[in-house]
Amino acid sequence: MNKLSKNQDILFFTSSIKYSGDILTKVIANSYSQNIADFIGLSHKDFSTSVNPLIEFISEKDRQSVIQFYKNLLFKGTTEQEISYTINGVRVDESLHLLNRDNLNEFAVVWRKDSSNKELSPILNILNDFSDMGIAIYRDKILYINKGFTNITGYSQEEIDSIEIKNFFHKTFLNQIESNIKRRLEGEDFLQTFSALPIFKKDGSVIFVNSYSSTIRYKDNFAVCSIFFDETQNIYNRYLNIITNKVIHLSSVMYDTDEFIIRLLKFIKLNPFIYSFFYKAKPDGSIDNTSSNFRDIFDCKRENENCLSYQMDIFNKLNRETLLLFPSQKDIEESFSCPIIKSNIKSACLIKLPLEDKYSYIIMMYSTIPNFFSYHNASIIKSIYNRLSRSISYITTNNNTKILMSALENTLDWVLITDNMGKIVYVNKTVEKLTGYSKVELIGNTPSVLKSGYYDKEFYNNMWKTLESGNPFSCVILNKNKNGGTFKLEHLILPVKLGNTITHYVAFARDLERMDKLQGEIYELKFKDALTGLLNRYGFKIEGSRFIDNFIPKDKKEVVILILIDIYNFSHINNIHSEDIGDAFLIDFSKIIKSLFNDEDIIGRTGGDEFAILKVIKENTTRGYGKSPLTYDSLKKDEIDGIQKDVIIDYVESIIEAFKFVRITDKGIISPINIGVSIFPYDASNIEDILNQARIALSISKNMGENRYSFFNEDFSHGIKKRDTIQGIILDALVKDWFNIVLQPYFDSESKEIAGMEALLRIEHPEKGLLLPGYFIDILENSELIFEVEIIIINKIKNILISWLDKGLKVVPISLNITGRSFKNEIVMKTLKDAADTFNKPLIKLEIIERLFLEDIDYALDKLKNLKESNIAISLDDFGTGYSSLSYVAAIPMDQVKIDISFVRRMLEDKKSFHIVEIIILMAKKLGVKTVAEGVESEDQYNILKTLGCDYIQGYYFAKPMSVNDAQKYLE
Repeated sequence: MNKLSKNQDILFFTSSIKYSGDILTKVIANSYSQNIADFIGLSHKDFSTSVNPLIEFISEKDRQSVIQFYKNLLFKGTTEQEISYTINGVRVDESLHLLNRDNLNEFAVVWRKDSSNKELSPILNILNDFSDMGIAIYRDKILYINKGFTNITGYSQEEIDSIEIKNFFHKTFLNQIESNIKRRLEGEDFLQTFSALPIFKKDGSVIFVNSYSSTIRYKDNFAVCSIFFDETQNIYNRYLNIITNKVIHLSSVMYDTDEFIIRLLKFIKLNPFIYSFFYKAKPDGSIDNTSSNFRDIFDCKRENENCLSYQMDIFNKLNRETLLLFPSQKDIEESFSCPIIKSNIKSACLIKLPLEDKYSYIIMMYSTIPNFFSYHNASIIKSIYNRLSRSISYITTNNNTKILMSALENTLDWVLITDNMGKIVYVNKTVEKLTGYSKVELIGNTPSVLKSGYYDKEFYNNMWKTLESGNPFSCVILNKNKNGGTFKLEHLILPVKLGNTITHYVAFARDLERMDKLQGEIYELKFKDALTGLLNRYGFKIEGSRFIDNFIPKDKKEVVILILIDIYNFSHINNIHSEDIGDAFLIDFSKIIKSLFNDEDIIGRTGGDEFAILKVIKENTTRGYGKSPLTYDSLKKDEIDGIQKDVIIDYVESIIEAFKFVRITDKGIISPINIGVSIFPYDASNIEDILNQARIALSISKNMGENRYSFFNEDFSHGIKKRDTIQGIILDALVKDWFNIVLQPYFDSESKEIAGMEALLRIEHPEKGLLLPGYFIDILENSELIFEVEIIIINKIKNILISWLDKGLKVVPISLNITGRSFKNEIVMKTLKDAADTFNKPLIKLEIIERLFLEDIDYALDKLKNLKESNIAISLDDFGTGYSSLSYVAAIPMDQVKIDISFVRRMLEDKKSFHIVEIIILMAKKLGVKTVAEGVESEDQYNILKTLGCDYIQGYYFAKPMSVNDAQKYLE
């Protein structure tokens, strides 16, 4: 048994003499039933039967003094025969030897020096000089203290003479302390024990003591004798250990690291001494999110930039460290530039916990008590940090494992795992579903139970040879289910190695029947029009291109015609009836079109009210209706060898004739149509061009009135002649550098400061003057020259921005439009990216229109994502005028939305337009996207848009399109 230290000897001894009126051995047992085992390991029973351990553990030097003290003070009047227990030859009778007030009074009298200045006895000298145990005798004021009292509290005997005893105790316990003193001074004898009693030191700080008090007589009057021990550090350590245990508990029940940290800090808040907060830092130290009390801790409520600087200050402190201690307020003030005033932080601990995604949790635990976090409890704090690190890692790994297992279990693909002997150790739900076997039936078995019998031994030998060599094996396998049926899987089997040994084989497989069904569903979604069931524009181009590529005329009497049908004034139907009636009309209209054509013909809905048909026309193609009075004199026989023009004309006229006599929907609506026709291979050689030619012909027929048709013919069409003229101007503009841009600024709605500019294309013709896009843009966009022109625009914008930056101007972004065709052109896209990479922030903004997503939304979204990563801002132009779909609008990585000018102009008079503008702005805010209103021309429009929360304003009310030099003045 280890010997007690001197302070523990005295602790034991003094405790045994302070309980007046109690038996010695009972004093030992009852007083220290909870504490004594911690000191020397003896049980309650041991101390109830013997006091020998007291002498055994007291040092040899003081042994005789202790024995003499027992003889003289405790055992007066005791005969040898009455003593039944022995302490080094001195027997003690448990039934006779009581401690009374006289005994303690004598003890107290000799404790303090009397008037004759007689020296204390050796044992009392030990008590007086003891430094770790405080002793005080007091009434209303303190009468005596030992050196331990001075060491613990900081007060000397001279300093406490004038201090009332109540000034030492915390207000929480003051009433009880004063009541106990009053009772004792009246002579009441009782034991009082306090654990973690807060008392004040000389410097005003609070410490926590374990106190043992009893009533004694001192100089003929009752007084209180208290013995106490400083338990402050033990209490702090106990709380820190509780936190450690809580970390262990939470890590076993939590599945999310954020929730784990939040729950832990909520628990810490229950502690009366510790406070805490945390935030999540990005790899560069900036804040991902900040706990709500960060601003309360640091004095940064007024200026956001201060808050950020303090957060960076903390992050920088932890740049190379993961755990930092600040025992005192001085340490904190010397370490941080940020003012920590309001919280009165006296000691603190900073912890950095890196996460797998390169983020970090920054945790600060702090206390208003000095040295709460100090080097004395550094090992416990380090333990908390280690537990936190392991818990974060465990939760992340465990969560990832659960996510992975959940994904494997619920994926629609087949997942089967065997050991290296081929025995099944895991199957997911898809395996159970396809095979009809349960997990219990399959696990422990081999995949041979699924053999269909269609493959020979050589097939399996080749499979195992490949796998055992460490290489993956892929094939299509026909398997057999539990009921004897078969199913086909596309397999990929992977060997898994740990070290150099293959331990498992993992088989991933896809159900080909399900994949065929899925491909059909994808085709329907991607290529079919949801309303009518016909091919959509994209599907029509795909199928039409295949149709044309596979067309081989049997003789010169066969040609392919593209018929483009437009419902005349369809918007009237929507406006007069409703959009629901309009949809019903389109459904019935499509049914009629399908009835007029054969299954071999390609039919699609290529626009809102536009339908396209590709059909092979033969000499014997017949019509089902009487001839229309319309003729087509411009079609020449020598352009279509062997085909009588009347055959094509009659067929087109029969379509118009059919719709004259058909009432559509239950409303009985009759709607005229217009038709444009182009002929392959005479008018064009590919689906894109032949569709464009038919659209030109359609526009001619629409200008002629309802129920008219037109064929594409360059010699006949005035529009084509004009097109040739414009194409010539475009080509000259390219060669002679007539293309230029003007800039129209847009402004912040609140500050009215310039926020950006839009680049608008112009042709500066030496004779015709300034040509606006309305004159040439349609033809340019359908020309191959559009790519060269847009490259010129991009480079001009880049040069303007460089020039402004060189002049030291406060540059704002410049936006530009490009066509859908250019969006798919690699050269244009590379030019755009290279220009954007010239700058260290997004100064080039790309304006896109909704129509861009109609053909291939996945391609468009992927492309825009790449552009965003290349320092290019994205703006959605003319929002609300296309075929808006919230599913893709939400997915677009855009920075701003431009509200179309048509809604802005009508919003003062038209409530619907007003509400559309209101909804667009609200939606954009919810998506975190800025809004720009186009075409603002009046103060009333501006005021409404500002009230609705529109971010930016563009229009003549602020500024018209202007030259680059004039635009520069806004930046100066």
